[in-house]
Amino acid sequence: MSIARRIFKPSFLRVDKNLNGIDKKAAELKCLGVAVEKSTSNFGSSLLDVSDVDYGFKFEEHIAEMRQKGEKINENELSNLKFKCRAFLRRLTEEFVKRLPVLILHSKFIISCQ
Repeated sequence: MSIARRIFKPSFLRVDKNLNGIDKKAAELKCLGVAVEKSTSNFGSSLLDVSDVDYGFKFEEHIAEMRQKGEKINENELSNLKFKCRAFLRRLTEEFVKRLPVLILHSKFIISCQ
């Protein structure tokens, strides 16, 4: 969920706060699935704008160091890099969504068997 919060609009990731345990995880997974599905939509995309994505401290630190050393990185290159990073994080989230249902069902079975 923390990766998803970096790239998706918060309104697509809201879950009922009264849920807990497996039910909450299942609801989060459903929200993630919807967010991934809507991320390819031209209208009402679930993705944050490239400039609003949280790329992480190390990313920002590295860009700042490059600029401090005088290495030239123009805004077009930086924007392209950010776009590719966001696309990677979106794809990573998509793969998590594909694989997590099996893990949730498996853990639900284990819990119910104990």
